[in-house]
Amino acid sequence: PVYTLLFAPLYSLFNHNFILSGLVLDIFFAISLIFISRKILKTLNIPSYFINLYTLFTGFILYPFYIKPASDAIAITLFLFAVYLSLLLLKKTTHQNLRLLGLIITLWLCASTKYMYMPVIFIIPAFILIKGFADKNVSLKKAGIISLSILICALGGLLFYQKTFGGSAIYITQPSRGFFPQNLHSLYPVIPASVMNSETAELIFHIPYLPASSIYVVYQWINLLLILVLLQYGLRIINKKRFQRLSATNIFFYLTFFISLAILVLLIFLSLRVEKESGYWTYVQEARYYGLIIVFLQLSIFIYYYHLHKASPKYLRYLCGLVFLLMLPEMFRGIIFSYNRISHFEKEETSWQTEYRFQQYAEAIIKKEQNSNGSINAIIAGSSSYMNKRVSLRSRIPMMKDVLKINDLSSLNTKTSVLLLILLRDDALTAFQPFLSLKEKKEQGEFNGFHFYTIYVTPH
Repeated sequence: PVYTLLFAPLYSLFNHNFILSGLVLDIFFAISLIFISRKILKTLNIPSYFINLYTLFTGFILYPFYIKPASDAIAITLFLFAVYLSLLLLKKTTHQNLRLLGLIITLWLCASTKYMYMPVIFIIPAFILIKGFADKNVSLKKAGIISLSILICALGGLLFYQKTFGGSAIYITQPSRGFFPQNLHSLYPVIPASVMNSETAELIFHIPYLPASSIYVVYQWINLLLILVLLQYGLRIINKKRFQRLSATNIFFYLTFFISLAILVLLIFLSLRVEKESGYWTYVQEARYYGLIIVFLQLSIFIYYYHLHKASPKYLRYLCGLVFLLMLPEMFRGIIFSYNRISHFEKEETSWQTEYRFQQYAEAIIKKEQNSNGSINAIIAGSSSYMNKRVSLRSRIPMMKDVLKINDLSSLNTKTSVLLLILLRDDALTAFQPFLSLKEKKEQGEFNGFHFYTIYVTPH
């Protein structure tokens, strides 16, 4: 629900242009992510020149949560801001109440934007509580208890509201439940992909991108090995240091470890329990779900190198150097991509621009028919649910769910005359031959592989 609350003011401001509203919202949080990452590094006493180097390396990376338009980027930015506030809360003694309030609100916003993070956000207040007991710090104990209690009540209330008025507390895809260990074969190689995406590696070696390609499989094996190594190393460090008298840097590494592990376990659990959707999609293969882990790992690489490389064995220093070297192709790929977008400005058309022209084309047809026949109600129907929704949002008209009913107009009931705008893609025409044979239909034109028709349905 929070995405809607963030989106609504922009939707109103930009005259119900949901594409522009979404772009402005995404750009704002993309810029915020850069500044919040820099704030985290500054809080950990990283010097400005090294923070600038981090921004240069990561500022051009084509993160998976930006490639697919969704709420992931917003939730990740909010989560990182919560991490920043928690570092301040654990590091400094001033303004504790204000930071605690900001932390609670930010975590609630994050979980309410992306339900996947709902169980994960509790790691931060739980860590604050454990840290308070370990250091015998009364204020941290109180902060942990208060934040946990408020978040449980607030999110519990949200889920109750969703269940009462929406029919379901949370959304999980509808395929059957069971035990599906084969789904783990699709595990996204998040750790090596945080340094250099497998798609980038395949571009370098001129190998077509496929989930089962040789490079992708190698990435998966490297990922599995690194998960086991880092899991063993992390547990050993935690067992040795415990939670007493941790530095801010150690706190960040602890949070990175626990949060990343929680996300990984959650995705593995869902993939084990839920059958692949449409036979090919499962949770562990979705790159954008690992977005927070990717950002955490990139921050950790820079933090580790600056704070610990001098005291580390020589092979680890060489390993860090190799990691930086491997990040360069990803950075240059982003730079080239950005340069091409700028140099081709107004020379190429992006998908959202095509969709916008599509919506304008459909809206012009509706207005033309309404001007000719009075302000008659209009309904959208068509072979593509995706484009139907786009036109429905743009023109603010209802959408017919069972589109095959247009093949038998007598099955449609209406109390007033209605204008049906029907969009049929080239490859779907054969399924709508009964409708296409109607003499009373009116062909309005063709746009980007879609045929536009209008027909009037009268009361009967």
